[in-house]
Amino acid sequence: MRCIRSPSIHLMSIFVSLAEVVGDYHVPTWASAVAGTFVLLTLAFSIFLVFEHLSAYKNPE
Repeated sequence: MRCIRSPSIHLMSIFVSLAEVVGDYHVPTWASAVAGTFVLLTLAFSIFLVFEHLSAYKNPE
């Protein structure tokens, strides 16, 4: 007789296998530094553009 596993058990085994693989991975320090730099640049540029938009809205040409 063949044992049939339920889909939830199969999904759980896939999740456990994936968690084992991902759990051993660590992001390189240089990648985090580059990503953080781009995030800060993007935030600064976005804030600048928001204030430019607000000043143009307040004082239209």
